[in-house]
Amino acid sequence: MSVEIPESQRQLLHVFSQRKRPRTLPNSLAYTRLFFLIAGRVLKYTGHYIVGKSPKGQSYSVGCGVAMLQPAEEYLNVHQARAFMRLGIWIMDSESGVRSEKEKAAIGIWVGGDGLGGTVEQSTNLVQVVGETPAAEPTPPAKTWKGFWVPYQNHGPDGPSAADKVEFVTNSAQKIGQGCDKVILFTHGGGFMDGNARMYLDIFRRWMTTAYDTHKIKIGFLSMEYSLSPETPFPGALDECIAAYKDLVGLHQLDPKNIFFGGDSAGANLAITIAIKIRDTLPGFPLPAGIISISPFMSFYEPFECSLYDYISPIGCQAFVEYYTQLQPEYLNSPHYSPLNATTLAGLPPTLVFVGGVEIFRQPIETFVERAQRDGVEITLEVGVGRSHDSLMVPQICPYKDISAGHEKIAAFMSAVSNAE
Repeated sequence: MSVEIPESQRQLLHVFSQRKRPRTLPNSLAYTRLFFLIAGRVLKYTGHYIVGKSPKGQSYSVGCGVAMLQPAEEYLNVHQARAFMRLGIWIMDSESGVRSEKEKAAIGIWVGGDGLGGTVEQSTNLVQVVGETPAAEPTPPAKTWKGFWVPYQNHGPDGPSAADKVEFVTNSAQKIGQGCDKVILFTHGGGFMDGNARMYLDIFRRWMTTAYDTHKIKIGFLSMEYSLSPETPFPGALDECIAAYKDLVGLHQLDPKNIFFGGDSAGANLAITIAIKIRDTLPGFPLPAGIISISPFMSFYEPFECSLYDYISPIGCQAFVEYYTQLQPEYLNSPHYSPLNATTLAGLPPTLVFVGGVEIFRQPIETFVERAQRDGVEITLEVGVGRSHDSLMVPQICPYKDISAGHEKIAAFMSAVSNAE
């Protein structure tokens, strides 16, 4: 049966037909070209900064960092972009002290499940205590969903106390959520085609510390290792995340009132669309207590223009959309792909949204917030003055004081939602 293509989708497909991606090159030439493109953008930004044309609130170092990121998504193919992102994650991990497998294994453990309440496989070790590392990091179990479970620990200057240490026992269905007041089902960013469950381990530690120090909330994270596109297009990642949530509620017996969905960029889109699809397809199944959404991808309908002050580019977004939806009209028009396609947003849980003041996604994000408010959703928008896309998750392009303030707002949101129940 043919699917009628709405006018907005016709416009989108027309934009795609007119905007061609630059020709990709072999690796050595691609990275050489990337070096010169980055240098050119930094020089251009320097000129803007000198004459006072850069955004208010954006420092020179932050602006240069943003300028360096944009060419990668526009001029590299999917495999080259993934390699570039792995380098970026390695740099962040090195700076935060979680580069090695031993350091990562001291923070969390791979888990998985089938979304049907079946047995969950955890570490191959009979018992693992956080801080006592196995010889080799176990690989994620081959199940319907995979994730990295990061239990609460005191990451303050004194380190975890004996009471904070969490034991992992093979095939124990009760360990996810143990020792935590709240669990965040987190979906990472990366344009649906990049990223991994362990790319924000240091950020998770900071969230834990802030939430406990300011509101005495012990947070654990189930960070999803969802399947990436184009190998697994829509709705693969979405359905894996729903399966994980069903296991948290059904198998692990976690109260939905103690679960939050969280994510950044494409993962922030997933955090919202997971809730929408559960609402639409699983009537009566409880939604989580709230959603934390950082620079969520909403749509590609707007006439986006490339900005020197944001590292997201229209051509890069075009690639993400093509990989994720395969440009299938029924997918492009689905509310489970873009929340802006939803007839109503009524019924969604309280939501906290962050957006950069100069990011190119700001307009569709604000449109989403306005529609959610109209439909009776309790939603809060936080705008980062002079900030680019997803800056709260990338310390290299956001001042520490802004990141700390963001973490405090997340903790306050979780506390307010919990106290309102």
